[in-house]
Amino acid sequence: MSSIMDLLGGAGGPQGPDGGGPAGPPPPPPAHRGGGGGVPGKPDNPDAEQALSDVIDGLHAFLQAEQDDGDKAIAAKCLAQLQAIFGTRQKQHEAAAGITPAHKAMGRAMRQGGPPPVGAGAGY
Repeated sequence: MSSIMDLLGGAGGPQGPDGGGPAGPPPPPPAHRGGGGGVPGKPDNPDAEQALSDVIDGLHAFLQAEQDDGDKAIAAKCLAQLQAIFGTRQKQHEAAAGITPAHKAMGRAMRQGGPPPVGAGAGY
């Protein structure tokens, strides 16, 4: 049975790198590559975001160039799945940045140059 000293890294416990004394705490895990670091609206992994965008663009090009209907159908299914991933991530980024449907409606109205839609929070 282990003694308390053994559990605390004392005599008979894990040794440090030089063989003497107790070993320190384990090293921290390797840093996450890329990422927004918890910053709202920033992607967790910009490399993955770029790769997803590149694949979607590539599938669009494939669909325009391909002649076989069977291959086009498979590519269209893949494209739909990838766009679902992209849409989900966009919703997550907007939610993290605090963008609400009212903000989106106001932005659309301002781009079109018309009055904001009813219920967008602009009227008193």
